[in-house]
Amino acid sequence: MNKNVKKEKARKQKPSKFLTANEQCIKAAKFAEIGRIEEAIKFFREAIETDPRFVDAYYNLGVLLVKQGNLDEAIEKFEKAVEINPYFLDAYYNLGCLFKESHRFEMAILKYKEALRINPNFAEAYYNLGGVYKELGSYNKAITNYQRAIAINPDFSEAYNNLGNVFYDAGRWEDAVKYYQRAVILMPNFAGVHNNLGYSLKELGQVDQAISSFRKAIDVDPSFAEAEYSLGNTLRETGLWEEAIVSYKKVLSIKPEHDKAYYYLGISQQYTGRMADAINSYKEAIKINPKAKERIMKQISLLPTGQMWLDLRECRKALTA
Repeated sequence: MNKNVKKEKARKQKPSKFLTANEQCIKAAKFAEIGRIEEAIKFFREAIETDPRFVDAYYNLGVLLVKQGNLDEAIEKFEKAVEINPYFLDAYYNLGCLFKESHRFEMAILKYKEALRINPNFAEAYYNLGGVYKELGSYNKAITNYQRAIAINPDFSEAYNNLGNVFYDAGRWEDAVKYYQRAVILMPNFAGVHNNLGYSLKELGQVDQAISSFRKAIDVDPSFAEAEYSLGNTLRETGLWEEAIVSYKKVLSIKPEHDKAYYYLGISQQYTGRMADAINSYKEAIKINPKAKERIMKQISLLPTGQMWLDLRECRKALTA
């Protein structure tokens, strides 16, 4: 090495206690970017100690506390942020989300409304406010807020789906179909909305279309047990026993602990004269859910197998073995 070349001196890091609050926040943000959350939290706390009115430190600390699952302290930090800055939109919105998540719905409503006071065109705030009212059973208010979200953002797919859910729960199935169909257009690869559309079509007596929607949900997500179960029930109710059996077996390949799938599989097998298979299915249902036994005992006395009535004594004996 050339002796005339001077070695670069290692720069000494400025001790954190001598950093400004802004510098501490910058260091915290860098740690957060690379996933070193504990160190980021440490520097945000130090920034608050340095400047107790540094609103961004409270807000960013709250965000990291949410990631850690420390929701109560996160709420405390966001509350402090809006105390310092009453126009801090994102802090109000986050408070609304945290209160909603913890089922403190009245507080969630207040915080979302504060966010909307600041930005009346905040579609996500209307959307979440609609969700809170739905949880409270205030369907008209839920509908109003979902519709406001859609008015601001006409392509808000989740709002169309949730609006459909509200109409479904309120028994307004034609309206539900209308909004689910729009949601299907906007998010064709979301299996849940195809399944929801199927439920509403079924309620309207449009069975073939309902079956088609359930099948589409399964095409999108072959592991979607709920859609397969819905399909099985609809096929069974329309007398398509063999197809129903196939669907129930698929449900059980996905969710082996689905006692109702075993129960309705047993009924389908019983109707098609496969009593030995039916008994095995009923046994599995009882094993998973012992409360199903009484219902099953009533069921086996109702239906014939082939041209002969079941030997109820032998059947009951098999089920209790």
